[in-house]
Amino acid sequence: MQRDLRSELANDEPQWGKAWNPQHGEILVGILRSYTRASNNFGPCHVANVEDEQTGQIVSVWLSSTVLLDLFRQHHPKRGERLGIKYLGKHPEKGYRLYRLLLDRGEEPISFEPLGGETESPADDSGDPNDLFGWPSKTDSIQPSERFREKLKERAGIS
Repeated sequence: MQRDLRSELANDEPQWGKAWNPQHGEILVGILRSYTRASNNFGPCHVANVEDEQTGQIVSVWLSSTVLLDLFRQHHPKRGERLGIKYLGKHPEKGYRLYRLLLDRGEEPISFEPLGGETESPADDSGDPNDLFGWPSKTDSIQPSERFREKLKERAGIS
């Protein structure tokens, strides 16, 4: 679906707000209105502009913390979504800032698609077709080593 850019520009409100500089435990809840880019002392940075639901004001959340940026990368908040960010303080040993990010999307279904670290095995057409776990197992033919058997006997007190 295309955005109505003409309408958005006609009703354009300032997208920049006061920078969110939270204290330990502070929470920001609101609607994500836009993303922008800006520069700070370290270079270019992503900024999420959130309409605070308590004040109605735009708050600029600079995603300059690696932890916060990673949370946004992981969850992909979209314009118009309601989100909540909590500042958890600094890591006790390493000193970096910790955050929690929640999105008001309802519960998303869990995907069990491969993540990349899994090993593939060919389908096994033998065995019980109603067995969802692929009986007989691919490991049925694996036997413990002689050394392992000896250790078991030793622990059990069998000579």
